[in-house]
Amino acid sequence: MFLSVCSPNRHRAQCCASTARALTSGPLRRQGAAIFESISVAAAGLPLALCGKGDELMAKSTATYWNVFAPTNSDQWEPIAGTSGMIEQLTLAIDEQTGDYTRLTRFKAGADTSASGGKSHAYPEEVYIISGRLYDAAFQQWLAAGHYASRPPGEVHGPFICEEECLVLEVSFPSQSIDAI
Repeated sequence: MFLSVCSPNRHRAQCCASTARALTSGPLRRQGAAIFESISVAAAGLPLALCGKGDELMAKSTATYWNVFAPTNSDQWEPIAGTSGMIEQLTLAIDEQTGDYTRLTRFKAGADTSASGGKSHAYPEEVYIISGRLYDAAFQQWLAAGHYASRPPGEVHGPFICEEECLVLEVSFPSQSIDAI
């Protein structure tokens, strides 16, 4: 069990999950429990959440091994709205409570998002180029298989131009939105 200081507009589960991540990584790993156990109830007037078993990790949906590229799974890919079918997504896992998700995004050869401009999110996300290449106009850089980025909230990326098919793995964390703080 541990205590977590929550902002008034965050759900208890989100608050507990964020605190659990902080307690199990980085410099708080060894000191975390002591720090959070010593917080007084009056801490900055914010509500405290009592977090316990089941709160430490928010579970994304799970699946046994399956091949996302198998012809029998081709109907699992969904076109992304506003891309004329040139960009598709396949959600691999999602946490229905927090909105955190892992997905594949497939840019078809000739995809170009210039008309919609760059975009940003209020939450962090990680991207990894699995195959192909993609031009990110915000960074004036071609991204090829093996490129990785950990984007902070608010970082503008795109528009994207794709000359050959490109497959991107995205891990996004809406539960860590700066709008929720």
